[in-house]
Amino acid sequence: MAETKRVTVFSATGTVGQACVNEMLEHTNFTVRVLKRKPGQLDKSTTNAINSDAKEQIFKDWSDRGVEIIEVDATYHAELIPALQGTDYLISCVPYFGTESQYPLIWAAAEAGVERFIPSEFGFIYEFEQFWETPHAHRDMARQKAFIRRVIQLAGLDYTIIPAGLFPEYFMAEPVLIPNGGDAKMAWTTATDAGRIIPHVLSHRLSRNAICPVAGTAWMSWNEFLAIREQHLGRKIEREYILNP
Repeated sequence: MAETKRVTVFSATGTVGQACVNEMLEHTNFTVRVLKRKPGQLDKSTTNAINSDAKEQIFKDWSDRGVEIIEVDATYHAELIPALQGTDYLISCVPYFGTESQYPLIWAAAEAGVERFIPSEFGFIYEFEQFWETPHAHRDMARQKAFIRRVIQLAGLDYTIIPAGLFPEYFMAEPVLIPNGGDAKMAWTTATDAGRIIPHVLSHRLSRNAICPVAGTAWMSWNEFLAIREQHLGRKIEREYILNP
């Protein structure tokens, strides 16, 4: 029988976080705890922000299903450390604009004796993308995410990185920026599927200190993806093609 692990999820009410928690609850080898920000703390969201009433309902539903909900100041180590004690795996599901909120989590996790930290790196393999020569917001994100992994290692924590490809939900804003002509095929994964796969990856014995790419929801080019989107919308999508070095 597999060893039961206690998993704590941070930023759990987003699309990835909800899918992760709900999938965890279907597994007998995990017990689940969720960190809830104290009222008034800024909750940065990339897309599809939900209101406070909807979040409270999500927390209530999880609590009814046996999830331990812990309200903390997510920026203050003195509250995070006791909240994380007893945690084996800490999963961060923060969105792009909340990447920097993981720094106090890493420090607190190390002090609390957490075994493994799973950072919010569910897109591409940022270890490579950080070296993109052209200044761009995506390069900045890649550099920060790659740096966060160094911080995890410096803290003495194990890690698991789960690249899943591009999230189609995050590329709806127009004009859509398309690299290199948009004909190269790549992995696309819905945020829900990315969240659902996390427990399965962590259940694998080789996931410790590993980059574990997963199969995407779809394999297609930007142009193919946008053609489907245009057919769905019944109109043309404004595009801007950019050239990578």
